[in-house]
Amino acid sequence: SHSRDLSQRDFRDAIDQGIIDVRYAGMLVNEFRIMCHSFPYVIIPPEKTVQTLRHESPMLLLAILAAAAWRDRTLQQQLEKCYLRVLGLRMVVEGEQSIDMLQSLLVHLSWCHFHLKSAYRLTAYATSLVVNMGLNKRPQVNSQARQQLGVRLPFPYGSRQPSHDSAIWPPDARRAYIGTYVICSSYSHALRKAGVLRYTPYLEECASTLRRESAVSSDEILIHYVRLIHHAEDVCDTFGYDSSRD
Repeated sequence: SHSRDLSQRDFRDAIDQGIIDVRYAGMLVNEFRIMCHSFPYVIIPPEKTVQTLRHESPMLLLAILAAAAWRDRTLQQQLEKCYLRVLGLRMVVEGEQSIDMLQSLLVHLSWCHFHLKSAYRLTAYATSLVVNMGLNKRPQVNSQARQQLGVRLPFPYGSRQPSHDSAIWPPDARRAYIGTYVICSSYSHALRKAGVLRYTPYLEECASTLRRESAVSSDEILIHYVRLIHHAEDVCDTFGYDSSRD
């Protein structure tokens, strides 16, 4: 009972802790909407409010607030510490695995990267989420992850279904998988470290289906990011830039 109460208290967000109020948090979310025009891996629909994000995507909201508070470095540092503390408790201590957690890491790694070595360690968290949730392969028919993420089939109801292997993850999950590949590979290449996620035909398939669906305009460019990082991967392999091979 005591440990459960402690966990609930530790998981309070920045608003509950009095670091920031709801009004200013809303301003920072709007600031992030402007900042993320060239960030196609996490989409924040216009109807999502601070309260909606607090309920549905609390970790993503914390990461957004930390990234968008760049004008006030003192506040940004407080928000970063809050995010990392809650991340550790929820992911490492409690073992939580979710799209919310993964999306938050992508935002944090893209904007709050003042210490590259610490950020590189966080890429391991992101890649482990992708692998453990199975986002880097087609979902199994009755998998727990598939049920949690709301997998659908990419063919009309009533049409002939070739096989359950045609199942695909929903758009948010596919974007997050692509984002993890691009961002984490970029860190690996910059620091000449071994990359965990590698290019696969399924990765390109995820980008291609998003481009065909074009739910948002930024989905059309994801395939170009995938191919660019694939080329960088080939260059690193050709010239042996991976320091683990020394």
